[in-house]
Amino acid sequence: MSTYLGVTPPISLNGPTEKDIEMTKSLEEELRAHNVFESTEEAKLREVVLGHVDALVKEFVYQASIEHGLPESAARAAGGKIFTFGSYRLGVHGPGSDIDTLCVAPKHVQREDFFRIFERLLKERDDVTEVAAVPEAFVPLITSKFMGIPIDFLFARIALPRIDDSLDLRDDNLLKNLDEREVRSLGGSRVTDEILSLVPNVKVFRLALRCIKLWAGRRAIYSNVMGFLGGVAWAMLVARICQLYPNEVAGAIVSRFFIILLQWKWPQPVLLKNIEDGPLLIRVWNPRLYPTDRLHRMPIITPAYPSMCATHNVNQSTQMIMTQEFQRGAEIVDRIFLGKAQWSDLFEMHDFFHKYKYYLQVIASSGSADLQLKWEGTVESRLRQLVMKLELVPTVLCAHPFVKSFEHENICLSDEEVRRVATGDVPPEVAARSKLQKLPETGDAAKEKDEAVQKSDAESGRRTVYTTTFYIGLKIEPRQAHDAPTRRLDISYPTMDFTQKVKQWDQFDEAAMGIMVRHIKGFVRQILTSVPTFLIIHDSVVLPSSVLTTQVVITVTMKEPRPTMIYSASVFTRTEPVQRGPTVTPTTGYAFLNTQSVILPTESDTSTSTYDVASSATSSATASSTHLSPKWPEIVVPSDGKQTHPVNTTLIAILFDSSLSWYWIVTQRATTAQIFTYMPRILSGALGCNESQVYTSKLMMYEPPSDHRVTKTLYLAYVPSVYAATLKQLLQDPTSSFYQTNGSSIEQELVSLVDSTFNPLTYAQSPGTQHGMVAPQTRNVLVGSFSGAAGAVLLGVLAWWLRRRRTVRAVAEAASKRNTIQSFVDCSAPKKDLQVQAAHLSHSYFAGDHEGTPSVSAFESPCGVTGTIGMRHPLPAWSPVPERAQA
Repeated sequence: MSTYLGVTPPISLNGPTEKDIEMTKSLEEELRAHNVFESTEEAKLREVVLGHVDALVKEFVYQASIEHGLPESAARAAGGKIFTFGSYRLGVHGPGSDIDTLCVAPKHVQREDFFRIFERLLKERDDVTEVAAVPEAFVPLITSKFMGIPIDFLFARIALPRIDDSLDLRDDNLLKNLDEREVRSLGGSRVTDEILSLVPNVKVFRLALRCIKLWAGRRAIYSNVMGFLGGVAWAMLVARICQLYPNEVAGAIVSRFFIILLQWKWPQPVLLKNIEDGPLLIRVWNPRLYPTDRLHRMPIITPAYPSMCATHNVNQSTQMIMTQEFQRGAEIVDRIFLGKAQWSDLFEMHDFFHKYKYYLQVIASSGSADLQLKWEGTVESRLRQLVMKLELVPTVLCAHPFVKSFEHENICLSDEEVRRVATGDVPPEVAARSKLQKLPETGDAAKEKDEAVQKSDAESGRRTVYTTTFYIGLKIEPRQAHDAPTRRLDISYPTMDFTQKVKQWDQFDEAAMGIMVRHIKGFVRQILTSVPTFLIIHDSVVLPSSVLTTQVVITVTMKEPRPTMIYSASVFTRTEPVQRGPTVTPTTGYAFLNTQSVILPTESDTSTSTYDVASSATSSATASSTHLSPKWPEIVVPSDGKQTHPVNTTLIAILFDSSLSWYWIVTQRATTAQIFTYMPRILSGALGCNESQVYTSKLMMYEPPSDHRVTKTLYLAYVPSVYAATLKQLLQDPTSSFYQTNGSSIEQELVSLVDSTFNPLTYAQSPGTQHGMVAPQTRNVLVGSFSGAAGAVLLGVLAWWLRRRRTVRAVAEAASKRNTIQSFVDCSAPKKDLQVQAAHLSHSYFAGDHEGTPSVSAFESPCGVTGTIGMRHPLPAWSPVPERAQA
């Protein structure tokens, strides 16, 4: 008989070092800072609640026994017992966590009795609220709150005439004569008890598991249904590491956890004990017998009979993502033990919403909360099938599903608004009326909500549409040198196949439910993770499902100077290190902010999708751009821009979407400088020419013919004529080298804002509209039309007129350039003062002057002025942005 736990001997029997003990203490302190431990008062309350539940289960068994004709004495002796499982039984639950409770009854008590009698007993108690039965679930249960503690009740009956308090569910013979649902109900408790019995030190195991659960949640890889790992799987992995290092402390276990899993030879299974046969004719995990078991990519096998794979949902993409997270964790923990990092670095929030350039948005919608609860569950359960189909697309390297969904309750006043909401194109007026709201967790609660909403809708004449939005990030294969000039990303088959299969659900109603898969591009960078110390972030993050460039709204309260005032701020940041680059000096006419993100307005929440061009919601900033101040120019030119047509070049025009409105361009010189600096690099890189061959001409206001209320921004430049047609093809293909730039994050952000539907050659052959392009052609035609003395006289007059016209135009352009420069910064000031102006106007610091943790945030100040913060260290104190000339 082996003297160790597990299927192999331990790797090491050594005890912890002083460093291991020190790191474990700091780990526990960090976990407490994240509030993962419940208070002593709450722990005592849970014990009291479980005592009441145990008595209630015995009463339920008694009443059911009486109904089934048992005598009084036999009914009293029938007993009944509760078993907890899940995080509470493992001892790793946190404040407010629910208690998974299994109610075990003797053989004569039926499941129908449980959902009839026990549910009634719960509802009769004044200290029990939110009781709801879910008998149709895969594992039927009743949810409730017992004295404020959430509890999920499961039911199982055992082939025994009575249930004593000494009953031990680990006896495999208890599974005889049970149906499949009852075996599943018993499985949770049996697996949890087996895990605890197979770890050498329960205290060490619990602390290490709390760490891993927090890490997995923060990194968005904690979800069994989405193809990652669930709570049981993470617990078994930690238990296995504890078996391999039985005498270590929690800090060392966490360190070994990442190292071993990074090097694990999948699909070699993770086992806590050898797989055993049992008394039932039930399938046990065996890849030698069952071909489907051989398909499991990361098999982690439950220790209780019948052994099953707890990770059968893992696919190629989720395995790749988890492996990357194991790599990151191993590197960070190594630095922690070297004193170069903190445990807080391990628990940094995920970066899903700025990790990819392309995303799929899956929107499930209906007109009923009760129906939506079932519909979103059906869509979510089939989302893995879409991910696996996307993995088969040649250019898709990874399809990354986000572990959470976003639920909205949309208030619509017309059929058109209902249609747009169902397709993900939420009008701004609907967004203003709607709210991000979690659906009720049970059918009964959803029905109650439906009744209240329908009554309210009938009185007001409005309609409520519920939407649940899921996101999948797409990692596209980088463009190779041997690739064709244009590439096509065709995901039509996976998306159509997914929607067709979802609609095959037996309860699907075409008239009442909707399913939409949309491609979106260019998410605004993730939620601000590092803010000045004077901000208090409330848990009110809103990610509108309708937007293409996602606007993250966070309500903040200022501690000082006005404690009672609440502001709404739109914020975004980057977590990657800022690369040092040359700062454009103010002598060029622009104070350049060397951040690694395009300075964007935060009022606009729309972008143009390459695959799904939706109606854009005009923002407040965009709308105001039609009322520009007379002093603001209609063109913006760089001091060294080309205003004459270089030889053998073609004038091209690139249109930016509403995120870079003209209103924003003429009021934010930092954005203008970024465009002038990076667009030639982007164009030359995509065309394969030298950057010196691309000449920036200007930025120009553009009014879409379909809506003159909106003014967008055109970037005009001269490129070699031989590349003009190629550029047109590149801009109209979202997978081309233009959009797949490997440059800086600013370059990547800029290309994501380009409108791919606009023809870049629109202004290439437009007579009379562009300086330095038409006049030579006109002169040549006129010269060839005259002869003789009269022709010479006319030619002389014409030459004088053309020379005078060029002089007047040059004076006008010089004045326009001066107005342009002066609208951004007072260039007459010394360079030092210019830097102060730039920092003050945008609350920014030049990269060469300050060190610290980089982040970028755009915000709206109390005085109504939109600004940009480029923080390299927390701002020392709050100071309002100076008033800016209003539109």
